[in-house]
Amino acid sequence: MRPKQIQDLARAAYAQAWTDVQRAFPSHEFNITPMEFEGRGATAGRCTYGKRITINRGLLMSEGSREHLIDDTIPHEVGHEAAYQLYGRAGMGHGHHWLETCHGAFGRYLNQYHSIDMAANSEHYHAYECAACNRKHELSTVKHNRLREDPIQYLCKCHGKLVCTENPND
Repeated sequence: MRPKQIQDLARAAYAQAWTDVQRAFPSHEFNITPMEFEGRGATAGRCTYGKRITINRGLLMSEGSREHLIDDTIPHEVGHEAAYQLYGRAGMGHGHHWLETCHGAFGRYLNQYHSIDMAANSEHYHAYECAACNRKHELSTVKHNRLREDPIQYLCKCHGKLVCTENPND
């Protein structure tokens, strides 16, 4: 599939997500923010409230993560913008306003974090594990190098220290 065809699929999913939001909240007039394709790294999408929604172009073009971005990430980010427009600052983040907006519009609760295997999408990720809870993490080369300089800079959600599970001399 060509890049333009893939972006057209994403744009169609974006339009459908906004249609679902407008159908679920008919008394509110939504400002449909533009969607852009850019970025690399581990972030699948980003909502810059009131300005734009960004979808990771590299992950979108990767066959292994494309379906997830179209089916889950795009509604996830549209849900952020819709919750923000409905509830203002209280709608920011992954709180109950975002959850209920997504459930109302898409008929399901969306996950806060993507489940894309980053190692399969790029060789530029390093495997880490939390020393406290054993949760697995994949860090970009930039974060990997920063962590080697300052181990306190990146911690697990449980505040445990991240330990590289790859070659320790890497």
